[in-house]
Amino acid sequence: MNIVQKAFKRFEKDYWKIFFVDLMAFVLIFLLYAGFWKLFYSKIQSIQIPDTIFQLTESEIDQLLPALQHSFTYFIVLIVVFIIVGIIVWSILRALVWRLSFHRKGSMKYGHNAMYLGLLWYALVGMGFVIISTLKQQFIIWALGIYVLLVVYLSMMVFMHYAITGKINFLPSLKAAFTRWDFFLAFVIVFLAYVFLSSALTLFINIHLVIGGIISIIIYLLYFAYVRFLFVEIQKRG
Repeated sequence: MNIVQKAFKRFEKDYWKIFFVDLMAFVLIFLLYAGFWKLFYSKIQSIQIPDTIFQLTESEIDQLLPALQHSFTYFIVLIVVFIIVGIIVWSILRALVWRLSFHRKGSMKYGHNAMYLGLLWYALVGMGFVIISTLKQQFIIWALGIYVLLVVYLSMMVFMHYAITGKINFLPSLKAAFTRWDFFLAFVIVFLAYVFLSSALTLFINIHLVIGGIISIIIYLLYFAYVRFLFVEIQKRG
């Protein structure tokens, strides 16, 4: 039996646990996102800037500055907290869903270390985005597209290897990502399949937003689970 068929057979075990964890991850991130924008907009609406701001005297500007500085600090803190909490939630649930894909159980220590793994990994990813932002404008879009795909691929490898070892060590996963062509080829194929799947599911959403959206979410979660099962089988093959 080839790895494609073996990956399908893994749906027989623990799938509903994986489906629930995957769904919970996206729901929590959505709630965080919604909460962030609610706080953001409520703060903007509370800022009272006069319509005649360009006609204010120097003393009136001095009175307005503390409120603007406080609002700016609030926005910075809000963004940082949102990013950190989002990374922690996403990393713990990604680590758990990969662990379940190997039919293994998690633990408090495993989840705790996953938090540090995610913070370290996505800090490195963030540095990459900063470097890309320094490129010439005509190269940024292409560089961002390639970099995002690379981050998705490497993140899968990092969390998969963490699920196996339970240790924070990027080197084995990065080495496998760049030396195991079976992983890379599998990623290219599943990405192309994802593009095709997204185009097809857009038709459901265009027909009926709510029903099409629910169907799309279920199919996406099934597909993401299969992709992880496929990578698990490739890893087992060695």
